[in-house]
Amino acid sequence: MSKDFSVDPDLNFARQLRNHSEGKQAVETHAQNKWDAQHGHEYSRAKKEEEQAQFDLDECDRQLRRAQKVLEGTDRYASKSKITEQENASEGDVSFSEWSVFDRITLLVALCSSGVLLALGATNVATVILASGIPVFLDQPILAWLLAGLVPAAAIALKSGSNLLQLDKSRRNFSVTIFALACITAVIWVVLFSVSFEGATPDINLDALFEDSDSGHDLTALRNTVQILAEVLIGAALFLVVDKIIASYRVGYRQANEAYPEAEKDVHLWEARVAAAREVFNEAHGKVSRLSAARAAYVSEALADWLSQQSGKRS
Repeated sequence: MSKDFSVDPDLNFARQLRNHSEGKQAVETHAQNKWDAQHGHEYSRAKKEEEQAQFDLDECDRQLRRAQKVLEGTDRYASKSKITEQENASEGDVSFSEWSVFDRITLLVALCSSGVLLALGATNVATVILASGIPVFLDQPILAWLLAGLVPAAAIALKSGSNLLQLDKSRRNFSVTIFALACITAVIWVVLFSVSFEGATPDINLDALFEDSDSGHDLTALRNTVQILAEVLIGAALFLVVDKIIASYRVGYRQANEAYPEAEKDVHLWEARVAAAREVFNEAHGKVSRLSAARAAYVSEALADWLSQQSGKRS
């Protein structure tokens, strides 16, 4: 039950000033002083408690943000050193024969698909270069094939970018981005292929868009560009699948990071403290609000009594 902060009205004071020109101000000041004399110490204590509760809440919020930042920068797993890997080699890697059938099939399909895809990509690039008729490539075709080797090299380099990331969250975001870009470029290539080779898609008729030879040349260049990008991105995505499967069977390669549970526990601790501090602040703020309302109500009652006397005098 909340405490009663009311004060007995001082009717005599209001009657004495009912004919005074500045009676309203005097009655208001008197009512405020009388209420403060009886409950001022409680109001001051409540204000200090509210300020302290606000300070504690702000500090808990600051500590919670710090703990969350530490957790975001802490990986769930940590890579072991090369020495540790060598020491645990006998108990670490699982032999291929002990893998699940699904993982073995997926690995072989991904490896074969990526190899065929990147070989076709390199052949495509070499063919385009040789078809350009540039003398240096016609005299030395090996140069065209060396340049074509950039396709598998780019896919491998792109996949290796995930190894530079320290956090699992960053690696997942990187992988999702590669897969998304691979899907987007594949869809664009399908559309361009359909436009370029209408015999394969007779229901699509976009002749009006490519009536002149320049438009057709630009479309071919665009299709080749998108095709090379798709081959690189899809190859990198397949390599990521292969890497993920192999890593899942390397028991000694990654271990649980002992710092992560501690960081997670710290976040939960400060979340609980923030909730408790907010509850304390709400209670303190509510008490200040009740005291302020009680003070204002008492002053209003005193003024109402004085005004009623003024009305009676005029009547």
